[in-house]
Amino acid sequence: MKQLMKTWISSMLGALLILATITPASAETGVGILPINGTVSGELTESDSSKIYNLTLEEAGRFTIDVTSSVSNRAYIEFVDEYNDTVYSDALYGSAETPAREVTSIDLEKGNYQFMIYDDYGKDDVGKFKISTRFSPMKTNDQEPNNGTAQAQKLAFGKKH
Repeated sequence: MKQLMKTWISSMLGALLILATITPASAETGVGILPINGTVSGELTESDSSKIYNLTLEEAGRFTIDVTSSVSNRAYIEFVDEYNDTVYSDALYGSAETPAREVTSIDLEKGNYQFMIYDDYGKDDVGKFKISTRFSPMKTNDQEPNNGTAQAQKLAFGKKH
């Protein structure tokens, strides 16, 4: 009986060790954080042709994103909200010798967003990129839901908020 118990414990510890070293398939790997009022740099390679960055805004405001791309030929950028709706997208055509640059300001609500930069075809558009961000919160007393006359809030005219 003791031998059977030792064998069972040994088997369970081995199984636990194996499970601890396996990364779940559902885990987000390779997803970075897009800093608010900061900069992040990266590189697209043949083996890693896309980069994803998460962003969380705690309040509504104007978000400015400045992308400089030395990716050869073409890099696509896409900014999506938490419902996977595209907020902004563009293609940047550049190279190491002549980097492409795109600066865009977007008014965003509080919530979660993802920024992606990628090569969508052939995985041969490689190179470095830099993403800088700025955020200015909106100073307002507007509260949601405020979508119809029944929910509309009274606005105080002539007062500073």
